[in-house]
Amino acid sequence: MFITMKDDMKQRYRAFLRPWGVYYCEDLVTGKQETLKTCDKNEAYRLVRLKMKPLPRPHSVCIWRASIGKPVIPPPPAAPGNV
Repeated sequence: MFITMKDDMKQRYRAFLRPWGVYYCEDLVTGKQETLKTCDKNEAYRLVRLKMKPLPRPHSVCIWRASIGKPVIPPPPAAPGNV
């Protein structure tokens, strides 16, 4: 039997529609609910998928910032005497 990554990982977030037509997202670990501020089903699921993506690791932040078009900010210079 093969176990795919999708089958092995539990979903942390789910989208659901409130009676007034706005999609919300629920964190299944904490139970916290927040609005996705959309009435479009496809957009709501896209936003939930984005929430499930892992955050960039600290050592790859510069590459990530460059890939989304943000300027790469160099670290501040060390103060004299703190070297």
